[in-house]
Amino acid sequence: MGTGLWSQEIHGNKSNFLSETLQKQLSESKEIFNILHQGELPKAMPFVSCQEQIIEDIKQLKPSIGVEILTFFPYPEKSTDSENLQLYNILNNISSLKDIEYYSASRKRMRVFYHDAFMVESEKSSLPLKDTQFTSIPQDHRITAYFKDSSFGNYYSEILYQYDGKTFNMRMENLSQIWYFVLPLLEPGGMVSSVTIIPTEEGIIFYGLSYLKILNLFGLADDRIDSLYNRMKAIYTWFTGKL
Repeated sequence: MGTGLWSQEIHGNKSNFLSETLQKQLSESKEIFNILHQGELPKAMPFVSCQEQIIEDIKQLKPSIGVEILTFFPYPEKSTDSENLQLYNILNNISSLKDIEYYSASRKRMRVFYHDAFMVESEKSSLPLKDTQFTSIPQDHRITAYFKDSSFGNYYSEILYQYDGKTFNMRMENLSQIWYFVLPLLEPGGMVSSVTIIPTEEGIIFYGLSYLKILNLFGLADDRIDSLYNRMKAIYTWFTGKL
């Protein structure tokens, strides 16, 4: 499934991945959150090998709206010598996204994020496949997943996993067109989320980036800001809760 294996390396210092400015902001606020308007490039992205590709993707898509979150948390006491493999397998545990919740700003209450989530063979299949549990970490691999999303309906996504020996990146892109009632909201490729996990000597850096290119629906982009932020926070809670 992968294209090559990387041996586990000693974790670097937090300063290897974050600028002095970002380190200072994190020490003061514990979380950095930015809204990105009309193709605006990320401001809080760590120094990672996939950085150039993420920026190039944004330049090509020219999204209507986006959000980014950068935070840092210490290792749990129960972490093991195989923590890199553990982190990777958590990201591949797609079925566990089912029934996670996020705070709906419009409804002012918690709401189920995904009513269902599982890996499939292709867009033509609705047969759930078992999550892959790896015994070694591939450099990269792709899967197709099906989501029953409380906000965006049912759709398929391509998920790309990348590992460079030090950092993990999980990129999700919709393969299906997404509708707002009877109107097209997002073309295939118009909804992209990226989660970057960086284990360091001091703890784990979490960076989440999500953006949308909304089709000709004035006002809806701004309405999605709180939703994008809260949904990414739900992914953060899901990930940290499985450590």
